[in-house]
Amino acid sequence: MRLRSAPAFAGIAAIALMATACGGDEGDAGEASGGGELVVWTDPERADAVQAAAGQFSEANGINVSVDSVAFEDMQGDVLNAHQAGNAPDVFIGAHDWTGNLVRNGAVQPVELPEDRAALLDGTALEAMTFDGRLFGVPYAQENLFLLRNTALAPEAPATFEELVEAGTRLQDDGEVGEVLSMAVGQEGDPYRMNTLFTSAGGYLFGQDGTGAWDPSDLGVGADASIEAMERIAEYGEDGAGVLRRSITTQNDAALFFDEETAFFVAGPWNLADATSRVSTTRSAPFPGSRRRPGSPLHRLPVLLRDRGQRQLRARRGVRDHPRHRHRVRPGSVRRRPARPRPGRRPAQRLGRRPQRRRDRRGGRRGRADAVHPGDGRDLAAPRRRPGRDHRRWRRARGHGGRGADHLRADRRVGVPVPASATASAPANGAPARPPLPGGRWAHEGSLAGRIVKIGLLGLFTALGVWAVLPLYLADNWLGLGLVVAVVALVYHVYLSRRTVPAKYLVPGVLFLLAFQILPVLYTMSTSVTNMSDGHRGDKQQAINAIESLSVTRAPHSEEYVLTVATAGEPDTGELVFLLTDGEGEAFVGDTDGLRDLGAATVDAAGKVTEAFGYTILSPARVNARSAELEEFAVPTGNGAGIRSSGLSTAYAGTAVRSYDAGCDCVTDGESGTVYVADDEHGAFVSEDGDRLPQGWRVNVGLGNFARFLLDPTFASSFFGILVWNIAFAVAVTGLVFVVGLAVALTLHVPRMRGRTAYRILVVLPYAMSSLAMYLLWRDMFNTDFGLFNRMLGLQVDWFGNAWSARAAVILANVWLGYPYMFLVSTGALQAIPRDWSRRRGSTAPTPGRPSGT
Repeated sequence: MRLRSAPAFAGIAAIALMATACGGDEGDAGEASGGGELVVWTDPERADAVQAAAGQFSEANGINVSVDSVAFEDMQGDVLNAHQAGNAPDVFIGAHDWTGNLVRNGAVQPVELPEDRAALLDGTALEAMTFDGRLFGVPYAQENLFLLRNTALAPEAPATFEELVEAGTRLQDDGEVGEVLSMAVGQEGDPYRMNTLFTSAGGYLFGQDGTGAWDPSDLGVGADASIEAMERIAEYGEDGAGVLRRSITTQNDAALFFDEETAFFVAGPWNLADATSRVSTTRSAPFPGSRRRPGSPLHRLPVLLRDRGQRQLRARRGVRDHPRHRHRVRPGSVRRRPARPRPGRRPAQRLGRRPQRRRDRRGGRRGRADAVHPGDGRDLAAPRRRPGRDHRRWRRARGHGGRGADHLRADRRVGVPVPASATASAPANGAPARPPLPGGRWAHEGSLAGRIVKIGLLGLFTALGVWAVLPLYLADNWLGLGLVVAVVALVYHVYLSRRTVPAKYLVPGVLFLLAFQILPVLYTMSTSVTNMSDGHRGDKQQAINAIESLSVTRAPHSEEYVLTVATAGEPDTGELVFLLTDGEGEAFVGDTDGLRDLGAATVDAAGKVTEAFGYTILSPARVNARSAELEEFAVPTGNGAGIRSSGLSTAYAGTAVRSYDAGCDCVTDGESGTVYVADDEHGAFVSEDGDRLPQGWRVNVGLGNFARFLLDPTFASSFFGILVWNIAFAVAVTGLVFVVGLAVALTLHVPRMRGRTAYRILVVLPYAMSSLAMYLLWRDMFNTDFGLFNRMLGLQVDWFGNAWSARAAVILANVWLGYPYMFLVSTGALQAIPRDWSRRRGSTAPTPGRPSGT
C-alpha cells in the first residue's frame, strides 16, 4: 500500500484546489465578503480536512470558500442534476471512474496542470483521470486494500493466499477463531476486494496493447484464463473450503476481526484508526496473491474535479404587505321571548333539542314553540285565530323560523308593526336568520391573531413566488413564470375573498397534489419519450459548446502569458479584457476583437500589470464572481487559434481541435480530419465509420423506449418478470396485511380479555418504529450463518441466495411492518359498532361493516 506523508498530502490538496478552482497570488480579504464565493462539495468523511485547506486558501486569496457535505454515493448524480439546473459547485471531490460520464455530459472542465506540479503525482493516478488525451481532475490520494493480521493469533505473516488459508484453517480447527478470513463478499460478490485473487489466479479485466496502455477492446472477463481463475476462487467458496462467505459483508467484516473471531482481515485505510485503537497486536501487509503470481489490487483514487456550469444570479427583494379590505356590518336583531314550558315537561331549550312543532285542529302548522306574535305578545301554543289567506301566509312564514323578507311582508299584511331596525337588518328574501357571531364587529374578519397569521402566511407565500420567479426570468422560461404568477394570484383571490370559503380548504391540497404528484408524473411521461440519458441531457447548442470548449488544447511549446484580468468599464458589468505579458516583458491587451499592444502600463517584476490607462484591474474576489464569463472568454488570434486563461495568473495560446460548421451542420476534427455529421434523429454527431462524439443532445424518440422494453428480447423477459413480481408482491402483501390485521383486531376485541390495552400497544409498536431500522433488523435475522431464524430453527437456508426464499423474506418483513395499520383501522371499525347489535340472539361475530345475523 502506497501512503504519502502528511506534508505532501496537504501540499497536493492545496495545489489541487488552486489548479481546479481559481488559484491566485493576490488576496483581498476586505472584498471577500462582498465578492464571489467558491463552492466545494465533499463527502462528510473528508469535510474537516477540506475545510481546513479551504480556510488557508481563503485567507491567502481573499475569496470566500463554502464547503458543503454531500453523501459520496449521491455525489455524481447530484452534480449532474445541479449542472443542468445551473447551480453546480465550482469544485467537488469524486472518484476517477466518474470521469467518462461527467465528460459525456459536459459537466467538468479540463485541468491545465503545470509540469512541476504533475511531477508530484503518481503517473497511474494521472492516467486514470485522463480522458481523450486531456486531464479532467487532480488526484490527491491513492487508496487500495491490504491485509490486517492479529499477531497474537497468527505470529507469522503468510506469503501467499494458500498459506493464509492454511493458517486460518488450523486456528479454526483448534477453536481459537470462528472464521478463516474476514473478507466482505456479500450476496453479489465484491469485485473490488476480489481483484487481487482474480489476477493472481491468472484472470484479467482488460488487456494491454504493445505500448503497455490499456486496451478497452480486450475484455478479459470471459477469457479462458479468467474463467479458470474464477473456478479456482470458487474452491474457497461456501461449497468448497468455506473461506469466502457471502454472510460476511461490509457491515460485519470489521467486527469479526476486532472481536478476534478471525486472525486475518482484508481492510482499507478507513479501518486503520479503529484497528490501532481496538486491537493492539495488529500488523498490516499487502494482500497476498496465490502461488502462481502476485495479485494486482484495484486502486481507488479520490480526485478533485471542476464543474463547468454557470453560476446563477441571486436576487433578494422585499415583499410588500397586501392591502386589507374591511367591511363592517352590524347585524340586526329580532325580539325573542322564551317559550313558556308546558306543565309537567321541561323546556325544549333545557333538553338541548330543537323545539317541537305541533299542528292545530285544522291541520295548519302552529310554528315554533318560542315564536311570539308581535301583535299580542301571546305564545303560539294558544294562538288567536285569524281567518283569511293573509293570516295563513303569516303562520307559514313564522312557522319555518325564518327572519327574512317573507316574514316582514307577512307581518305588514296582518297589521303587525315592524320596527325600522328589523327592516334595515333583514336578510335577503328566503334567507334564514343567523344569530350574532362571536367576536363582535370583527367576527367576519376573525380575531386579531388570526389576521396576523393570515397576513404572515400570505407574505411568506409571496416571498416564495418572488424567489421562484427570478431564476425563471433569468432563464427566459416564460411559461413557468406565467404559471407561478397565476398560482400566486389565485391564492390571493381565494384567501382575500369572502365568497370562496370552500376553496380556502381545497387550494392547499390541490397545489400540493399538482406540485408533488401530477407535475412529476407529467415530467416523467415527457422524459420517457426522449433519449434523455448520460450525454443527452441538454439541447444541441449546449452539446456544441461542450465539444468545442473541451477540445481547445495548446501545443507542447505554445506561448504562455502572465495574465491580469481587467474590464473596460465597471468592475461588475464591464466587458472582460486580458492584460497579457509575454516572456520578453512586452504587454498586450486582448478582447473579443483580437490582440494588440497595451501601450502605457505599469508592470511589476513578476509580469503582472498593476495599472493600465482606461482599464479597471479586478481583484481575485471580483474575478471569481465572474468566473462563468471567464470560462467562456477567449481572445481570437486568427486561423482558429485563441488565448484562454489557465487559472487567474496565466494564459496560453490554444487551438480548438474540433469546430462546428453551421453550413454542413457538422463538427470537424482538425487533427484527424474526421467529420462528424449531426444526426437529429438520435441526437449525436456521427462520423462515416459510425463513431459518435460523447456529447449529444436530447431529442424526441416517440414510443421507441417502450417498444424496446416490450419487443426486444433482451429487455422484454426481464421487464415482464419484474412486472409480474411487482403485481404478485402488491397482492400478497396487501391481502396478508388485511387478513392478519383484521384477525388480530377480532382477537383483541373480546370484552372480557384482560390486558387488552397492553396487547394493543405491543401490536402497534412495529408501526411506530423506523422502517429503515426494522429492515436492517430483519436483514440480520435472515443471515445465513448468524441469523435468528436459522439458529432458532436449526436451519441452513440461504435466504437471500435463492430467488423464492428472498421473495418470501421480503413479503414476511413487509407484512410485519404493515399489519399494525390495518389492525388500527379494523379496531376503530369494530368499536364503532353498537354493543346491542352484537348482543342480539343468534348474531355472528361482528365485522367492520354491518353485522350479519343468522
